[in-house]
Amino acid sequence: MSVVSMCAGQGHDILAVPASRSDAREVSATLVEYEARNVAAAWTRAIVEGLDTVTVAPTDAVDLASYRQAVPADLVIMAGVRGNISDADAQAPFTLCRSSALPTPR
Repeated sequence: MSVVSMCAGQGHDILAVPASRSDAREVSATLVEYEARNVAAAWTRAIVEGLDTVTVAPTDAVDLASYRQAVPADLVIMAGVRGNISDADAQAPFTLCRSSALPTPR
């Protein structure tokens, strides 16, 4: 299973789940987070929990390049996104995560 968490914060919405499961290696997760303190906390927790299939992308959730290695995804978590980006900006990453097609970088 592959998971993308947009505006992931410190990863509380996803990191506890694979850490508690014996089949954690079957889950790959990409956490997209802009704020540096949250990125550091998420990376630290992933390392401490031994979750080497977790990637923390220290980028803006609106930047479609953030999802290049994460799509297509089985589960997209958008908790907290609505308070951080506009409706129009939220739609593009969500649509992208549902497909395997990525736009060509300019």
